[in-house]
Amino acid sequence: METEEDVKSLNIKGVYQLQGGIDKYFKDFPGGGFWRGKNYTFDKRFAHAPPKATKEIEKSSGDSKSETSALGRCEACAKPWDMYRGKRRCPTCGVPSLICKECFDKDANKIKKLDKSIRCVLCVEQSITSKMQIKQAEILEMEQYALKQREKLKKQASNGKSKKSPMNKDNQFNSKGENLNPEKITRLFVKNMCVKSMDETTLCEALPGITHIQWLSDRVTGKFYGSAFVEMKTPEDAENAVSKDGSIVLGRPIKIKLQRADGKDRWPPPNCTVIE
Repeated sequence: METEEDVKSLNIKGVYQLQGGIDKYFKDFPGGGFWRGKNYTFDKRFAHAPPKATKEIEKSSGDSKSETSALGRCEACAKPWDMYRGKRRCPTCGVPSLICKECFDKDANKIKKLDKSIRCVLCVEQSITSKMQIKQAEILEMEQYALKQREKLKKQASNGKSKKSPMNKDNQFNSKGENLNPEKITRLFVKNMCVKSMDETTLCEALPGITHIQWLSDRVTGKFYGSAFVEMKTPEDAENAVSKDGSIVLGRPIKIKLQRADGKDRWPPPNCTVIE
């Protein structure tokens, strides 16, 4: 591993070594100990390895020793390789591409193009061929997580252990599922919505019974920041909407809770969206 003087010689500024962890292990075991491979870094060093292995890294990329000790492989030709170079990234997940010098040269000289079929190892193993697949997998994962959390809270409620849970605080239901909205509030506060894609049609489909929507925007930029006050047609509609707290809408678990209108302000406000 490079010493402080080595790092300075590369004209790298603002680099601070962490005490312990990989750095300490390499100092205690200069030969590598049980360590195999290299730790990728985001500065001019590119790789973090034991001092003994570092000497091999500094040799030319065609050195057989550095190639045979590599744990990774070039994504284009499958040759043993573990040096990240260039700005190319996996066309599906976006991680830096592990491409050998020869394949980079062939691409630059238009001998063999590094097209979209050249993907990282994980994308190949998982048969990921498009960014849409990754997005769908993320949405599914979030939906499964939200479902798991709701099931967990239901189980706690059935055991009478959820009196202090965040779900009861926001949704205003007790551990027995009884309504804690005796004043029949019809105003909701909805947050954590998708800033780019949320609109009145999508929100009304997710929460049936909406009559008015006040989209909230940043005072400085004037841009919508994912929250809104909503008026429901009946208290029952409000209660049904609150029961959907944590539901996934446009890939995000939206948060919904009852919130009485401030008596000092006019509600619904004249500038809100009216749903016919």
